[in-house]
Amino acid sequence: MARNIRSRIHRVLWPSPRSDQTTVVINKLLVALIVLNVVAVIAQSVQEIELRFAGFLEAFEYFSVVVFTVEYVLRLWACTEDERYQGRMGRLRYLISFFAVVDLLAIVPFYLPFVVAVDLRFVRGLRLFRMVRMFKLGRYSRAV
Repeated sequence: MARNIRSRIHRVLWPSPRSDQTTVVINKLLVALIVLNVVAVIAQSVQEIELRFAGFLEAFEYFSVVVFTVEYVLRLWACTEDERYQGRMGRLRYLISFFAVVDLLAIVPFYLPFVVAVDLRFVRGLRLFRMVRMFKLGRYSRAV
């Protein structure tokens, strides 16, 4: 049963031209979330907007990080359904793949201050790394 679930998650997160409607919808929602994150980062760079919508933007950041973290964990779990990532070293090969690194860089700036005591100026600099989320679009669009 776990293999069936893992296989289904793999089909959803790595869509093909023959993907079903659920896969298409989930991937469109992920693309929309990525685009909205880029817009939010840009909006936060304008002080008036950041001050006025700070609560909303912070809540949106938390929501986004949860979604992207769940996506990352599910991709890591389901990657072994792909023949490139099977075997003992399969997940490690996936972890060092371009898109897995991009996915990780998109969420690490959020978690880093909880793990390591860092200067607040450094944390603000890390917030720029959230723009890495824009590179996640490459996974969903051949044109990108």
